Amino acid sequence: IVENYPQGKMKKAYKGEGQGTFKECIAPTPDKVTDLGMSRTFQNIRLWKSQTVFTNVLIAKHMRRSSNIFSATFGLNRKEEEKQREEVMELLLPPILENAAAQAAQSEGRFVFVPLKNGMEGYLSLEQYEEFYLPTLVKLCEGLTARGLTPLLSAEGPYTSRLELLRALPAGKCVIRLDNADMPKAKQILGQDHCLSGGFYAYDLVHSTPEAIREYLKSLLDVMAPGGGYIFECSSGLDNCKKENVHAMFDTVR
Repeated sequence: IVENYPQGKMKKAYKGEGQGTFKECIAPTPDKVTDLGMSRTFQNIRLWKSQTVFTNVLIAKHMRRSSNIFSATFGLNRKEEEKQREEVMELLLPPILENAAAQAAQSEGRFVFVPLKNGMEGYLSLEQYEEFYLPTLVKLCEGLTARGLTPLLSAEGPYTSRLELLRALPAGKCVIRLDNADMPKAKQILGQDHCLSGGFYAYDLVHSTPEAIREYLKSLLDVMAPGGGYIFECSSGLDNCKKENVHAMFDTVR
């Protein structure tokens, strides 16, 4: 019987019913324990907290790689890297979709918030976005819409260069919120197939004037409102805003 794992402060919490009743105990190292056919999972399934779940699983798959430090340094393992990325997404996507559907079932709404983290201009090149980011995003949205859910995509940061690529999303099924993008161009490229929202910085409510806000919002709505398919929304909350600017915003939009 192995009685020396776990150790330290976790030992008391994991004390079994037979603790202390067995006289013959072995105390090998963890690799020897595993060789005997007894293994365990990590208590913290996310070993690197600063990394995403995807990256954590991808790191685990490195054990099954044929590449070495030389091939990795010179990019000779690119195809193997791509294959393992696809395999990781195949593992992660089903539980993500099931969890989203389960949470949506608890409310009357059928929207699923999807923040598009780290996809903005300046973080990924357009080629990297198309190769690594977009395929997973499309699969996620297709999985959500197949379950009768509406993805509410929140594109954070500059996104104008990605607008053409977003046409790959399921048509007529998504709401795309844009914090920082050319809204007339977004209307032209995506307006026929998707509902758009955003285009107004809450920052302006703090530092701008009522006159400037009215002028900008009128120009924005003149482009985005015709034909429908647009939801007016600020880029963030209304903290520290000037009261007169907030009134100007609501009066103009109404």
